[in-house]
Amino acid sequence: MREDDTAHVAAGVADAVLLMLGCPPEEVTASRQGARRLAAL
Repeated sequence: MREDDTAHVAAGVADAVLLMLGCPPEEVTASRQGARRLAAL
């Protein structure tokens, strides 16, 4: 598995956990966008 694939799977798992914990989908999307911005630094 490539590094990009691993990151994609990890992001999907993180999204699923946030949704199971009751976070609204728009907050999950916002947190993913924030993580992308941090990774780009």
